[in-house]
Amino acid sequence: MVGGVGTEIRTGTAGEPWQEWQARFLAWDEALVRDLLPRRFPVRLQPPEVLSPYKVSFFGENLPAAMLDEMAATLQEGGVEARLVYSSARDLDVLPAAAGKGEAARFLARHLGVPPEHWIASGDSGNDRCMLEQAGRGIVVANAQPELHDLRGPTIYHSLECYAAGVLDGVRYWLRDPPSHGESASRRC
Repeated sequence: MVGGVGTEIRTGTAGEPWQEWQARFLAWDEALVRDLLPRRFPVRLQPPEVLSPYKVSFFGENLPAAMLDEMAATLQEGGVEARLVYSSARDLDVLPAAAGKGEAARFLARHLGVPPEHWIASGDSGNDRCMLEQAGRGIVVANAQPELHDLRGPTIYHSLECYAAGVLDGVRYWLRDPPSHGESASRRC
C-alpha cells in the first residue's frame, strides 16, 4: 500500500512500513520545512492526522506557480531537497525530493518485476499526476480536479464515471484492446 503522497509504502497484513523505501528519506528535515515556509509564505499547517515524518502538508489557497517556485528555492537555500506537490488549488504537500506517488509505484514495480507498461494507475488530483504520467496506463476519473483535465496522451484514459466507478471503467478500458482513445459526450456523475 502506497500512502502519504508516496512517502510511505506499507506491507503485510499489519501494514508495516517498508524500511528499504523509507531509508531513502533519513536526511529529511521535517522540522525545518515546518519552520521555513509559514514564515515567508501564506500557508498554514494541515491537521496532525495528515502529517507524517516524511510529508509536511499545508493549506495554501490559489498559490501562483511563481510563488511555488519561490518556496522551492527557499527550501533549497535552507538545505532541504524537496518536491512540492500542489493540488486542488489548496493542498500543498512538501516531500523529500526522492519521494512521490510515481517514484513509489516505480519502486514497487521494480521490486515485483513488473514493467511500467503493465501497471495501471488512477487518480483525481494533482498529487496523482506524476504517478499517472509514469504508469503504463493511467485513468483520470470524471470527478478529477481541473489540474488533471489537460493530462492527455496514448497512455491516459479519461473516464466518464466518478470515484470508484471511474476506476473500474478505466480498468475495463485498459484490459481490453481499445481500437482508439476517445471519450463519449457526457459525464455520468
